[in-house]
Amino acid sequence: MKKFLAANSNNTPLYITIIVFVISIIIAFTLGIIIHESGHLFFGLLTGYQFNSFRIGKIIIIKQNNHLNIKKLAISGTGGQCLLQPPKYSVDFPYFLYNAGGGLFNLLVSFLSFILLLDQTNEIIKIGLISLSIINLYLGLVNLIPLRLAVPNDGYNILSIIKDPESRYSFYSQLQINYLQTNNVPFKDMDACLFWLPKDANLNNPLNQAILFAQVDSLHEQFKFHGAKILIEQILNNCQLIAYYSNSLKLEYLFYLIIEDEISKAKDLFYELKPFINQTLKNNIINCYRIMYAYELLINHDYQEAMTYYTKIENIIPSYPYPNVIKTEKQILALIKQISVEHTNKTSLCN
Repeated sequence: MKKFLAANSNNTPLYITIIVFVISIIIAFTLGIIIHESGHLFFGLLTGYQFNSFRIGKIIIIKQNNHLNIKKLAISGTGGQCLLQPPKYSVDFPYFLYNAGGGLFNLLVSFLSFILLLDQTNEIIKIGLISLSIINLYLGLVNLIPLRLAVPNDGYNILSIIKDPESRYSFYSQLQINYLQTNNVPFKDMDACLFWLPKDANLNNPLNQAILFAQVDSLHEQFKFHGAKILIEQILNNCQLIAYYSNSLKLEYLFYLIIEDEISKAKDLFYELKPFINQTLKNNIINCYRIMYAYELLINHDYQEAMTYYTKIENIIPSYPYPNVIKTEKQILALIKQISVEHTNKTSLCN
């Protein structure tokens, strides 16, 4: 690499070459993510899936009521995501190419970039092709080699289904639930089979865990907060979760502690989750702002600070992709405000 940077036929200064290389790496990484998600899209459509959403960074193109909309959504640990509407479930439900497609596209582009590089003499183009080849090789391998990263990668999804064939249905259910959410279908109106897990299901399989999380979301949307709280306790006690999943569940558990006025427990959990909360707030995750609103209003009794989070939620709502989540969050915000008023009135009476 040092020889490459030093050698250039146009006598370009070394620092210019380095700058161009760094810029090309950044551009190649962005292109690599687009290529990766395009691979999922291509092989998904090829095997019977239909378009639902395509996200790069925080920008998501989403199909709702047969119209394409541009919204904003960020998910920690992912640079992008292509979620498709699955075909009807069957015993041979296609999962391999859809999961592997992103990594395969990256490896293909890496190989083609390397081939083009062999006959290239232009210094700038050579740097661009090297960057494109390296980045796509990295993205291809890091997604196809089974790894449990911040979010389990594509290779891990494939391995999970191979080792646990029944989790193929869990994979289908995740995609179908997401499709229905996108099209404004409440959890209570979804087919109950989508939330089904066999009694002997492997609860350490992330695909099966996702169904448990969907069960929590369903209870939450129906304001069955105590039931959701109990289910979270069971998940945390019985499943080996990656840190992101565990912290996400604990964050919602914090909200239930606040609602049930378990002040001491809520404060302890809040300080445990503080680093995760700070990171989640940076990604404009709507439920985190709602939880902080509740914490400031009902635990710290800081109305001014609570309103800063309330305002953030109002700013997020217009660009948020899931209508039912917005509806539920608005209803919960009204509930939090009602509880605050009741607390204030009760305090006034006591005085």
